[in-house]
Order: sequence, then C-alpha cells, then structure tokens
Amino acid sequence: MVAEAEDTEDESYAIDCPALATERLVMRAPRESDLEQLVTLADN
Repeated sequence: MVAEAEDTEDESYAIDCPALATERLVMRAPRESDLEQLVTLADN
C-alpha cells in the first residue's frame, strides 16, 4: 500500500488499495456514495 496525494485542493492522502481482498470478496472502507445503504442497514 502506498499513500499518494490526490489532485485536490487540500492535498489529502488516500490509500489506493482494498483493505481485504480474496478471490470472491473485496472489502473496502465506506464511501459517501454508500451512505443511504448504510443508514438502511443501521435502521434494521
């Protein structure tokens, strides 16, 4: 894993690598686009 500065104004660092990867599954950190689904899951 290598942290690289993204081309944004704040020069934040991101790791461009999944947290866990197997043949059938890739787990990654949640993104803003996942918010609606996470709220639905948390409400159950």
